Amino acid sequence: MKGIIIQYTIFLMIVFGIVSTAIYVMFVKRRFFHTEEEYCLMNMPKEKLEICLKLRRILEIPMRVLTIITALFVLWVAIPVLKDIKYIMSGKYQLITGEITNEIEKNGTAWRDTVILLSNGKKVELSVDSLSYQKGDIVTIMYLPNTKAGVIVQ
Repeated sequence: MKGIIIQYTIFLMIVFGIVSTAIYVMFVKRRFFHTEEEYCLMNMPKEKLEICLKLRRILEIPMRVLTIITALFVLWVAIPVLKDIKYIMSGKYQLITGEITNEIEKNGTAWRDTVILLSNGKKVELSVDSLSYQKGDIVTIMYLPNTKAGVIVQ
């Protein structure tokens, strides 16, 4: 479980960096490119200045939209991790025991596999490292309820 905690900590640091950058660009700097005055202060030739200003007009709005979409996507992915922080901090993870009901590919390249457990008549889909398990095995998994990431403990 420590490996998952480290991965999520690194993930949250990356999310914080992306969101901070997006906030800085969108609300503090309020632009992606130099202003016309800044270009003039660079003593640029007139034709190069016109190309830069034209490029700025063409790209400014798509860059803002792309930044907003990226920030929203990162937050959408990060919200389950943020909801699981209370479980990570307290060390009180969810436990579930059940039978693996799906076939697991044993190609050895998967970082984490999706395992579907049948527990008390209810199907639960979790992401675990399951290379040493197969369909029909009865396992106990310690997992985070919002991200559905876990570790097989038995």
